[in-house]
Amino acid sequence: MLRLFEQGLCRRRPGELVQRGRWESQANFLVAQITNTIGLSDVWLFPMLMKDDGGGAFLLPYMIAMTVVGIPLTTMVLALGQFTSNGPATCWEFCPLFQGVGFGILVYSVLLSTYSNVILSWALFYFFASFRSPLPWADCSKEWATDYCRDYLLPSNASACIASGWAAEADGACYNTNSTPKRITALWDVSEAERHGIKRVIPAREFLMRGVLGVDKGPHDLANLGTLDWRLVLCLCLNYVLIYLALVKGLRSLVKVEYVTLTYAVIAITVLLVRASDMDGASEGVTAYMALDVNKLLTPRVWSDAVTFTLYTLSLSTGSLLCLASYNVFHADLVMYAAIMAAANIAISLMAGLVVFSSVGFVARYLDVPMSEVSKSGWSLIFEAQPYALLLQPNARLWSGVFFLLIFLLGCSTEVIRIQTVIESLKDLNPSLRFHRQLVRFFSCVVYFLLSLPMVTQGGVRIVKVLNYHLFSFNVFLLFLAQLAAVVWLYGVRHFLVDVELMVGTHVMVYLPWRWVKYYLWACWLVVCPVIMVLGLIASTVRLEKLDGSTDGEFAVGLLSAIATVLPVPIVGIYNMWKRKGSCLEKLRSVVKPTDRWGPATFKMRKVWLNRYSGTLTADTVSDFGSSIFSRDSLKDDFHYVTAHMTTHHPIGTHRSFFTATCPTIQVKESPPPLSQPEAGLVAAAESTGVDLPVGSPLSTDLEERESCVDVSVTPPPGTLGSPNEMGSDKTPGGSSLQGVAD
Repeated sequence: MLRLFEQGLCRRRPGELVQRGRWESQANFLVAQITNTIGLSDVWLFPMLMKDDGGGAFLLPYMIAMTVVGIPLTTMVLALGQFTSNGPATCWEFCPLFQGVGFGILVYSVLLSTYSNVILSWALFYFFASFRSPLPWADCSKEWATDYCRDYLLPSNASACIASGWAAEADGACYNTNSTPKRITALWDVSEAERHGIKRVIPAREFLMRGVLGVDKGPHDLANLGTLDWRLVLCLCLNYVLIYLALVKGLRSLVKVEYVTLTYAVIAITVLLVRASDMDGASEGVTAYMALDVNKLLTPRVWSDAVTFTLYTLSLSTGSLLCLASYNVFHADLVMYAAIMAAANIAISLMAGLVVFSSVGFVARYLDVPMSEVSKSGWSLIFEAQPYALLLQPNARLWSGVFFLLIFLLGCSTEVIRIQTVIESLKDLNPSLRFHRQLVRFFSCVVYFLLSLPMVTQGGVRIVKVLNYHLFSFNVFLLFLAQLAAVVWLYGVRHFLVDVELMVGTHVMVYLPWRWVKYYLWACWLVVCPVIMVLGLIASTVRLEKLDGSTDGEFAVGLLSAIATVLPVPIVGIYNMWKRKGSCLEKLRSVVKPTDRWGPATFKMRKVWLNRYSGTLTADTVSDFGSSIFSRDSLKDDFHYVTAHMTTHHPIGTHRSFFTATCPTIQVKESPPPLSQPEAGLVAAAESTGVDLPVGSPLSTDLEERESCVDVSVTPPPGTLGSPNEMGSDKTPGGSSLQGVAD
């Protein structure tokens, strides 16, 4: 039998029950959030930022950005999801004018996932190629290598070139002039050749660009992408099949994937780090990775990179944090979870950087070239430098398989949650889709697959580069500014802090008093974060330019993709105004105030929340709603603190009649209210079937806090909440009346 809190019945609007998943434990929630924030960016982007932005000195702006931007914004996002039990598209009842921010986040998430899954298909291709002997990038192959491949273009001297019948030209290279066109055959002066841009290329780079991505199949642009590569199509299809299997059972299958990913990631990174530390030249790579360059701290770009990477690596702009928090229990210490997620992200990023740059130092020494030649970009670290370093080790196939399986699992676990966020948002917008969960999941994966198909063509890598370069730009800062404006200025930072306090109680992180933490959050939300977002918006707009080697058409596509993520903000805001009645001023006033549907989703916590704001909160009421996390004494202390320091005015109304008029199922009184008609109907239905409910726990209590196993399979009487007359169907959203399925 399943627990009732797994069923997760939440109230989104009067007369409607919505079935959502619930985490079976807080450990599941934390593991899912950590694996969501740990992704490919920690393996390839963070090490490059460390090397280019001052080495170990970059840790200072990074830690500061994580403290004043990362943790506060993570707390805000988690609070929105946990408080409302809704996804990014439907949690905006506190300010309908900015509901478009949620839709913009979903558009951004879809675009990000389309090209990220293509990169995962590359990782799958390399993983399967690791079973070949020898490894395909071990030497230059005539199928894909050029004359510049390292095995073909060997150092020589001018006399040897002339003796072989080749021409030794002034650029330091020898050419076979008998072929048409003439072909480069050797380098008689390596230094002179490098000054003329002639360099030897390692086989791993040739294999990636020509053997895998097929960039040599002719000139390609967005108007002529070439043909599909059937190998990458199969890998992409397998990638989405695995994602669908991870989502097929909802949270129960999703959390298993996250546990496997986190366990394997920690073990694999640790083993690879120990192995890399024994490589020749590893110390030189670590030195380049961690070398202190304090002068870099004086450049604005370093601080901008620290903020940008913080926002990107914590997945704050994809809505996935908010979606996962919507499955959480109401009384979870979200401040502690935000701090743990930040700490875990920093630790994994540092360890991954040590692994990567130990390999870079080894390859640079082996090839006798500067490390800058080995680590040119983020992708080169994953698909060029690291595979080539593992190639030169004993049991190269084993280590290559371990590494690329790590890359795939890190990216896949993140993509599973991103796609789950979009699916759950669709079901929040249209609850009838909950009748067809598997179809929604299947067709969502099919749509993602079709959107990714153009990127596995011979010219598809150009689309991947353009989206990767332009998608995280001014649009992300605009979305965060809009979110801050809605929460902090329109709804009110004081009101939002009160809502957070209702969830976390008097202490966060076990012993830290909430009254101290709230001033830290108040300063960050009200002052620090808006200022940083404005500066980031200005910097990203000023630095807006074409990607090197891209055309004007590709720049236009990248710019339009960024604009598409912010267009829903004005469109949805105007639509919400148009739906309301009255003059333009009255419509504007109505969309900047919370609606009657704003508040906790469950019956019990909504009652306590309204009582707290209406001035009718009593110590007995506060102690009655507590979960196992809080003791009765601490909740009574919280009540005395609240009544002494909190105003009785609430943003959606100031009179008790307002609450009784807009929420007729909740009666605001000094004494505990009786069961409402819908609640009484559900209790009567359960009692009529002989179901034993926990002693002292009526059905009107918070269902997410039940821990007794109850198998409920009844149909509520006509006229009650969840009945056919109320829901417009002969079944509740589970397929049967109260079927407990953690979705």
